[in-house]
Amino acid sequence: MSDTKEFWVAIEHWKGEVLPVSRELLARSRELADAAGGRVVALALGADTKPLAPKIAGLGVDEMISVDHAELLRYRPRPFVEAAGGVISKRRPEAVLVGATVNGREFAAALAAHLDLGVAADCTGIEWEDGKIVGRRPVYGNRLIESVEWLKEGPRIASVRPRAYADPGEGAGDPPPVTEEPATLSEDACDAEVVGFKKEEGESVNLADANVIVAGGRGLQAAENFALLSELAGELDGAVGASRAVVDSGWIPYPHQVGQTGKTVRPNLYIAVGISGAIQHLAGMKTSEVIYAVNKDPNAPIFKVASYGFVGDALEIVPKLTKKIRERKGAASPA
Repeated sequence: MSDTKEFWVAIEHWKGEVLPVSRELLARSRELADAAGGRVVALALGADTKPLAPKIAGLGVDEMISVDHAELLRYRPRPFVEAAGGVISKRRPEAVLVGATVNGREFAAALAAHLDLGVAADCTGIEWEDGKIVGRRPVYGNRLIESVEWLKEGPRIASVRPRAYADPGEGAGDPPPVTEEPATLSEDACDAEVVGFKKEEGESVNLADANVIVAGGRGLQAAENFALLSELAGELDGAVGASRAVVDSGWIPYPHQVGQTGKTVRPNLYIAVGISGAIQHLAGMKTSEVIYAVNKDPNAPIFKVASYGFVGDALEIVPKLTKKIRERKGAASPA
């Protein structure tokens, strides 16, 4: 086995497409590998993963390990953990990074338990410092950032929040070489079966991939006023987000929640309407490229992170902003 340090990313994919968080982690792993003089390896688990190699071309991946098995067609923790654990034990990489998605959080924790290793969960940063991997993760309601080091020998496992790093997008060029590894699964690992998926009824929202998010808080005064945000978001081809306070009040469903206990987002534009800016909310959106805040309180914490701020009544400002955007779009339309 080579002494070259390998930085692995367990890539998450769906219907033949690699999820953005996996591209983010591959790009970050390239930076880590360059600092350590190492290699980047993508670990692909599934039923037919070799076609994924072109999807990660141009991201600096030195090798893709393909682990195929019929039982890996749909994610379940036990077969995925056993399949990954076998090849990880064989190759002994320096680190294994996993996106902190719904599946990824479970997978990372179960994988660490299976290999009797430590895991740094829900990280917002991964660094290479003094010849070792260090994880950064928020603690105490995001009041502090904790640095995590692994004391036990063996691969360092970490789950990293989506949008912690910028998505480089699909690259171009030659795909990485593919190494096929067998999946060794016990009978006990295959004691469940995914028989189907049921789409949640009602409005769907994908905040993680939105380039524009218009988010509302208690400053909107009532649930029905979220219609103003929906109208504004529609003009900007954006999505509607919310603070935890209004989700807990039942004004809008949980999938819209941004913050420490909701989604972590990194849009090009984040419009915070009637949101005071509690640290739990800021944890989920402060890395947005441009932040526009509307709040009655000139001392609201949201203004400390805002690129632009407007002090005033959201119920008056938002309709005017929507009208102006509509007028500008109309003026720009061809005759």
